[in-house]
Amino acid sequence: MATLATLFDKFTLARSAAPVPVRDIEDDFRVRPFANEGLYYFVKAIDNSGVVRQDDPRARQACWKAIGAGVVTAMVLLCLTLPNVLGVLWGYQLQALRDERQTLETKIAAAKLDETRMLGPAQLDKVAQEHEFAAPAAGRMVYLDNRDGSHLAKNVDGSATVAAR
Repeated sequence: MATLATLFDKFTLARSAAPVPVRDIEDDFRVRPFANEGLYYFVKAIDNSGVVRQDDPRARQACWKAIGAGVVTAMVLLCLTLPNVLGVLWGYQLQALRDERQTLETKIAAAKLDETRMLGPAQLDKVAQEHEFAAPAAGRMVYLDNRDGSHLAKNVDGSATVAAR
């Protein structure tokens, strides 16, 4: 009965039955030959110091065009981002002004509180006692309302008596 193994043996048996070459032990320690080991190249020394490269006018023009395009692109990008950057900067400035306003309002409130304390009746009586001020007598007080415009204020010597109204 024919099987696949017997069919494959017909094709492969002839090659597999070939004698295997015997390797020498000295071959194990030999270095493989380098590629192109037998070739010899002669290199001639070339001195190009006297050669001057010619200018290409189209290359210079292309460089200037590239520089101009870069500058225009940078300017367009700056113009596009300028409103956002200015908005952020103005926001910081606005917040700083709000903080300053808050601190000034706090200082104003503290100053008003100090003024109210200093102008209070108790503080005024204390200052009057320190400077030995006294309340005027009942007959020494002159009220200048001047509603009709006939009376004017006048400095009078302390010896003169002022009539009370």
